[in-house]
Amino acid sequence: VAPSWKLARAKQKELGVKVTVWQRLLTDDPTVYNQILKNNNTLIYDEISMLCEDDKFKIFERFKSCNIVMCGDAGYQLSGFSSDKNKPYKEFTEQGFDNIVSYTKNYRFKCPLLEQKMEKIRELIDLERVYGKKNLVKEYVLHPINGFNIIEKINDYKATDMILARTHSVKDVYTEKYNAIKKYYITTTDRQYCKGEIVITDEEPKNGVIRHAFTVHSIQGETAEHKLYIDLEGMNCSKAIHTAIGRARTMRQIYIIKK
Repeated sequence: VAPSWKLARAKQKELGVKVTVWQRLLTDDPTVYNQILKNNNTLIYDEISMLCEDDKFKIFERFKSCNIVMCGDAGYQLSGFSSDKNKPYKEFTEQGFDNIVSYTKNYRFKCPLLEQKMEKIRELIDLERVYGKKNLVKEYVLHPINGFNIIEKINDYKATDMILARTHSVKDVYTEKYNAIKKYYITTTDRQYCKGEIVITDEEPKNGVIRHAFTVHSIQGETAEHKLYIDLEGMNCSKAIHTAIGRARTMRQIYIIKK
């Protein structure tokens, strides 16, 4: 069970399992969630740092006859949204679980240096939380001694690269700049593509729009296989920077854009 169909289908392709999305389990339509309850006895939730605390307990109650496994990096990845627009988002916690297992190996990283840097960033997030400080992570990433590639602008962008931004306004600047390059963001799910999927093709998908940068929220769970550009304009949330950098496999992929 994933927060988006894009991530759900990626897991289906990777693992060969049945998949669905959070919305179908949290909906108020009993014909939808009862079908899931009828046909499954184990539910594995991915990216639970984005799951609202109220929604977590709603799932516990609604699917109490199932084994429920929740996986993610709560406290360090970006938070999400409440499924109920009338209720504020509450941060996911470890309350209510019968068993909690911590894993320390990161299977995305292929670079010991990146692992070392990310461990330091996590320590800084902890310090911010304890002492009420801000921007320790941003200051760390921008300091020349810490080894990140700092640039003022992108000079050699290719469609296979990934550009991440904090806000839609910054994201849209890059889409306008590179709009001649055929890279599409899928807006609705159909049999061929799912909403949120990124497609590089000469033939424009009927449900796609040109897009060349993405908010960190929208790309959570993805992996950058080529260059990863991170624009820090307006990115004052340390968890956002941690999540963005965590899309890479190696340090040499990462380019931090400082304006």
